[in-house]
Amino acid sequence: MYVSKNRVAGALEEVPLDKLLESCHRSLLTGTIRIESAGETATLELRAGAVDEARYGALAGQDAIAALSKLQAGTYELSQRLPDLSGALGSAAQLDGEVGDVPLPAIMRHCEENALSCTLIVVSGFDWGEIAYRAGDLVAVTLNGKRDDEAIVTIVAWKDARFRIQAPPLDPEIEGWPAVQKEPTLPIRVESVSTAPRAPMPTAPPASSPERAATAAVDPSAAEGRILLWGFAAAVIVLAILGLVYSG
Repeated sequence: MYVSKNRVAGALEEVPLDKLLESCHRSLLTGTIRIESAGETATLELRAGAVDEARYGALAGQDAIAALSKLQAGTYELSQRLPDLSGALGSAAQLDGEVGDVPLPAIMRHCEENALSCTLIVVSGFDWGEIAYRAGDLVAVTLNGKRDDEAIVTIVAWKDARFRIQAPPLDPEIEGWPAVQKEPTLPIRVESVSTAPRAPMPTAPPASSPERAATAAVDPSAAEGRILLWGFAAAVIVLAILGLVYSG
């Protein structure tokens, strides 16, 4: 059983919206809160702990928040969500990518401009680096498990590397029941990266093609098989001739 570290659910009777939003504000949460009450659904988007957008029926903004704060019954689901490079909130608390597709400085700028509290993990060969952010501020750098803020220069210089932006586990102060499901991880891309088609995977040439014939001609196993077959056929012919001679 997988218990999510980035999603909780609860009841407004136990945790009113005002209390939930205060906890989110202190933990600088980026994500969404979905509320269901009396057959209606409301959605709030939070950025660095502040409500960025709220919708409840025909209400929006502060009017929606005021109406939701008065609810005495209902359920909520809180999920950490990281924005993609367009700035829109995605559907995951982890984003993966390749430095060859999205340069690392662009990812770092993304974390800063969106005031993210997260860890940027970069792996190149047998080396790995971690760049920690809090509300968009760089707070720590580690290289191969050792704190070294100057290693940021080394990490940014890696050309063949993979990265992951990972939100931290929800603060225990945020009340609710953890969701029993595995969190998704989404790829992160930009539209400006090269769209040149990749070389197709090589396939075997047709049986009648010159390439296939040439391959068969130099295949040692195939040649050995033919030699054995010819030898067996020759032995059969010799035995047949000797049988005719002796019978005569």
